[in-house]
Amino acid sequence: MNYNKTLLATMFALLAPVAAQADFPQKNITIVVGYGPGGGSDITARVVSQYLEKYLDGNVSVVVRNVQGAGGVIALTQVSRAEPDGYTIGAFNVPASNGRMKDRSVSYGLDSFDFLAGVASDPNTLVALKGSGIETLDELAEACASEERLTLGVAGFGGEDHFAARQIEDKLGCSFTYVPLGGDGPARTAVMGGHVNLAVVNVSAAYNYQEALSFLGVMDQSRSQYVEEVPTFIEQGYDIEMASTRGYVLPAGTPQEIVEQYLSAFTEMFNDPQFIQDMGREAVPAIYFDAVEWTTLAEAQDKIVTELWENSPWK
Repeated sequence: MNYNKTLLATMFALLAPVAAQADFPQKNITIVVGYGPGGGSDITARVVSQYLEKYLDGNVSVVVRNVQGAGGVIALTQVSRAEPDGYTIGAFNVPASNGRMKDRSVSYGLDSFDFLAGVASDPNTLVALKGSGIETLDELAEACASEERLTLGVAGFGGEDHFAARQIEDKLGCSFTYVPLGGDGPARTAVMGGHVNLAVVNVSAAYNYQEALSFLGVMDQSRSQYVEEVPTFIEQGYDIEMASTRGYVLPAGTPQEIVEQYLSAFTEMFNDPQFIQDMGREAVPAIYFDAVEWTTLAEAQDKIVTELWENSPWK
């Protein structure tokens, strides 16, 4: 009899995790974003959170938690160390998250995460305050030629905004004084407040502030549908392209049943016309990368950033 009780207890213990996974989710889910409110990563996550609520089974909330610091490293460290139970998701940006793994000591790598989906590729733009006297790339080149040292706001070092700024320096002959501000929202605000001359931000972070900001150019092959009057850098004779590709990860080792629920939810999300409209309303270009494509992109960018760091370290 004791043997049978022990056997039954063991069977129930083994079945308990399966039952818990089948009932996922049973409590609120947190998306951890490594940048402050108002930037492109934050804006994207807040739209995505609404649709994860809609398409994940269960009546739970998906909340966004902004964990600033060290260019997103603190946030991804928390995600990598979280319980792999599906209740903590991390926002992962390519190439910024890759860059932060090269120029500082971190406790995680790509294999610390299960890659779920990429959802957006948000091009960078260079902005200045209207009336500042620098409202075109030609005016910027003139200011740089006069040996005026301009201040430039960026989210941090080793991200796509910093990589873009280095190309601007090279192609326009500038030499910026960099001001790392922890996100493109604060960088945009610093320009508007007159604290820095310029900032490299994503189009989505500046879109709602066109009355105050001059867009000097968009760093994409074609003009942004959200600021169609703004020429690309390429149109203006400067071959610069840069964007933040955003997606989401879970801690490595999350049960496959839960991963599959997320994959299904992201697929349904992109089949929902309202999701595309809501992303567009925030000037975030919705582009879907499934789990395989998202993992492949992160790995490919990691190789590129590693080579850049080894050949031309930025810190």
